[in-house]
Amino acid sequence: MLDVQTNLEQGIHNLIELANQFNGHDNITAIGIRVRVRPNLSQANPR
Repeated sequence: MLDVQTNLEQGIHNLIELANQFNGHDNITAIGIRVRVRPNLSQANPR
């Protein structure tokens, strides 16, 4: 799920299915947040 091309909703669904396989059917919470980080270009080339 760390790849920007990954479908976040499908990834959450897959995590819930995995939890259900390990008997977590009554106590599963999942939150997905996509964060894109880029370098601060103003500090990369100080003047």
